[in-house]
Amino acid sequence: MATGASPLWNSSIDPSSGIFETGDGNDTASGWSWLPLVWNWWVILQLMSAVLGMAGNLLVILVLYQCRAASRSTDILVGSLATADFLASFLMIPIPPHQTVPVSRIGNVYCWFVGNSTIMWICLTASTFNLVAISCDRYFAIVHPLQFMRYVTKGRVRVSVLLIWAAVFILVGLPICISYGVDSDKRTCGFLFESSTAKAVYGWFIFLLRLIIPTMILVVTQSAIAIVLHRESKAFRKDVNGAMHSQRSVHLEARDHVIKLMLIVSIAFIICWSPSQIFFFGINIGFISFEYLYTPTQRICKVLTLCNSCLNPIIYIARHPHFRVAVKELFNGSKAMKNRGPIFEHKTVNRESSVTLSTIA
Repeated sequence: MATGASPLWNSSIDPSSGIFETGDGNDTASGWSWLPLVWNWWVILQLMSAVLGMAGNLLVILVLYQCRAASRSTDILVGSLATADFLASFLMIPIPPHQTVPVSRIGNVYCWFVGNSTIMWICLTASTFNLVAISCDRYFAIVHPLQFMRYVTKGRVRVSVLLIWAAVFILVGLPICISYGVDSDKRTCGFLFESSTAKAVYGWFIFLLRLIIPTMILVVTQSAIAIVLHRESKAFRKDVNGAMHSQRSVHLEARDHVIKLMLIVSIAFIICWSPSQIFFFGINIGFISFEYLYTPTQRICKVLTLCNSCLNPIIYIARHPHFRVAVKELFNGSKAMKNRGPIFEHKTVNRESSVTLSTIA
């Protein structure tokens, strides 16, 4: 990211692609002109990611909608995650970039929401926040099961989803509206920082928001879950055999499938997002030269980030048996679909909750 009208790595304009030399922009008296869309390899990959992401996440949304009567907290959060990824995938569809933008209020609005792909990045960030919420949800369900069963309700989870989306709109959208707009000299969209310090502050903010804080929360919660599961596994091996033990084993196996599934999704997020965000951060603080902007390495980093939105449905199908069965029932039109239990959450069974429930009974 640069001061003034310097190109931004996630902007729709690419000064190195050669499209500025075509001369085909349709200049008008209003100040709008557009460049032809060039189907380079990175644009094709972006379109493929968009199509796969829309199809896969729509499938997840339909499955969860059919099972909405039995949905629990994780299902609601996964539905919000799939919605964010579906919208982000739709907004990934390549469109012709602008060449000139009028220096006006409408031009600034265009730059805020289209020229910088702001809505797409809001959806991608919402996807990240929903993933963090899922990890925290599983953390409290496994590490603090009694408090989880007492305080976590479907209504509160839905309110949390609304708060997540509201927070993302504010944290991502507001800084864009303040610092991004039409450069009056070149009549193009760009960041209008008055100093390198302001640019560095914004870079740190985005780096922490999109990568560092989410990654830290994912690592801490997943590590805590792994420790508790290891302790429970050792404890259950010492437990007596019988019907109760068999029932626990079934619940534990189903629960472990979900935990491992979310661990894989978290790892995929870190792998897909880290390169692009480190690259973006390096440009903002001056660690990486602007000469590397729009290089093949940078393009691969961006495409990798966009691919994350289409990976989750593939992971669900590959790693979650209950989701595969639900997909088959959806396509077969099975009536059992509406009577099915939650897809991504199963009853929490551990020594603490079992002993307490037995005492109450």
